[in-house]
Amino acid sequence: MFLPLVYTQSNYSQGFKAGYKEGYCHNDFGCIPPVTPVTPIVLIGEKSDSFQDGYTRGVKMGLENKANKGESNERMYSGRGGAVEFDRPAITPTEISQQYGQSMIEILKYKQIMQQKEEEVLFRIAQAEREHKEEFLSKVRQTSDQYFSFSIYPEKMEDGGYWVVAMRKFDVYDDFIVQVVDNKIVNYMMHDRKKRDAPFSTEILKGRAKMEPESPINGRTDWLSIYFMDALTILNENK
Repeated sequence: MFLPLVYTQSNYSQGFKAGYKEGYCHNDFGCIPPVTPVTPIVLIGEKSDSFQDGYTRGVKMGLENKANKGESNERMYSGRGGAVEFDRPAITPTEISQQYGQSMIEILKYKQIMQQKEEEVLFRIAQAEREHKEEFLSKVRQTSDQYFSFSIYPEKMEDGGYWVVAMRKFDVYDDFIVQVVDNKIVNYMMHDRKKRDAPFSTEILKGRAKMEPESPINGRTDWLSIYFMDALTILNENK
């Protein structure tokens, strides 16, 4: 004896309920959906744990029931008891529901494709961020190893302009030029060679200092660690 299985509040059932309301009220603003029918038995080719299969089934049934309701209301009775017959549409409600159902299926397929593309974009963003982080850590290690390999460090930096390496969390800039006055950074230039003031800078100690940028760099205003790598390299080569 064959007994149909009942999937209580399964993904299929939840999808059917959501789809039925969507199909019944499709393109009907202000529509109040009726009580959702009992979830039908899963068809061959459908999955009982598939929200999408239940949703598609619900949309079809909702569209059909709404169309059948419209068909039953084709007669409108006047106050005198006479009936007014409206022209029947050239296309039957069942055919309309089938067309709407097919449209909804195409929409669902499109949404699925867009979701897959969105996931692919997010994956590529995450991959790019990971590669950027790895590149940052590599440059940090390289700069740190080179800095601590020097045997001579200046007591102070003479006034003038210097090429430096600027670093902060997950960002390294090796195209910085800073202007030093009285052993402090007073302004700086980046790749655009626009002079900007440094609102605050620590004293330069052993060829490095911290500096606050005048304006956000890549949307961030974090303090920068400044390394006078070129000056230190020249100093140690000429020792």
